[in-house]
Amino acid sequence: TAIVTSDNIVTTAEHIPTDHHGMIDECVKMSTTESSLSNTSDRVQSQVVKEEIEVKVSKNSSGVKTTSPSCCPHVVGDAVIARWSEDEVWYNAVVDNIDEVTGEAHVTFIDYGN
Repeated sequence: TAIVTSDNIVTTAEHIPTDHHGMIDECVKMSTTESSLSNTSDRVQSQVVKEEIEVKVSKNSSGVKTTSPSCCPHVVGDAVIARWSEDEVWYNAVVDNIDEVTGEAHVTFIDYGN
């Protein structure tokens, strides 16, 4: 697994900054208009789930419930596209763990067995 900061992890290739488009691995699927339209309901459902987890309920030292923003819009098991720090290339990955303090995600890059 690798540790990836929240600014180096996206859900779809469309979210990769345009100045990084020359550094996208060949296995990463670049969406077409047709596939984007067919996946609209999936994206809407995904957005609803993300909105539901944006607020995390916790207890402060006196036991009173408080709310704080979630550190990361991704959850364990999400298929994502993450930028590997070693070569700065964007690869397909799966979220293995999220550090709620730092917002960093532990991911496994899936296309090359690492």
